[in-house]
Amino acid sequence: CLSSSGDLMIVTVEASQLLQEICDVSQALPPAMLHLGHATMAALLVQGLNDPNENETVELQWSLSGSFGNLNAYSDAFAKVRSSIGNPGFIDENLGVSLGTGVFQCRRIKNSVVSTGIVEATGHVNQDLEVYFRDSEQKVCGMGLCVLFEMDESRGADRPFKIQKALGYLVHLIPDSDGVSPSRVHEMDRHLNSLGPLSQWVIDDLSQNATLTMARFLSANLKAQELDEAIPQPYRDWD
Repeated sequence: CLSSSGDLMIVTVEASQLLQEICDVSQALPPAMLHLGHATMAALLVQGLNDPNENETVELQWSLSGSFGNLNAYSDAFAKVRSSIGNPGFIDENLGVSLGTGVFQCRRIKNSVVSTGIVEATGHVNQDLEVYFRDSEQKVCGMGLCVLFEMDESRGADRPFKIQKALGYLVHLIPDSDGVSPSRVHEMDRHLNSLGPLSQWVIDDLSQNATLTMARFLSANLKAQELDEAIPQPYRDWD
């Protein structure tokens, strides 16, 4: 979506069903489900900033020393994604345990031209992407990711964990002739902070208009214009 003033690009995603399938196939336990879900949605969001007709490839790669091993997410077309995590079965009593330290790399391939940005990994997907955009693409972006899960005994003893909510957003301040002023950055930060974490948003996650509703919250004036929409597809649906 685009804000009514044309100064803010907004990409949103609802991916609970997609992440459920990916986590089931990988047999990920909750700590890994969290990071795998974040990385998957991040790839969709980064791809969403592109023109859907350009089919640029986006590769997000974490090379990490932590207990989860490496983390990867890949998208070569609008709303198409696959992802993996090195140690999906890692468990810790702290379900929000960090990915650990290492290196994050974003590779973008368009018309056989490869561009790569590398930053030090923080252990958190959204923070790594924000640093990447700032340092490698000189873009002012903010990202929010939320994956919540619950125990569902009806799914059976081998896969009892169900994705309850999976939401994500990426906002990009579009520069004017003078770039992006500190006051615009401050205003965006203030607005995002006022909205609070995605986990607390009162929204019908599975409704047809969930992603548009999120975009209108993010646009501040509730008049974001929808540009493109698609249903996220996992690897099994690719040609």
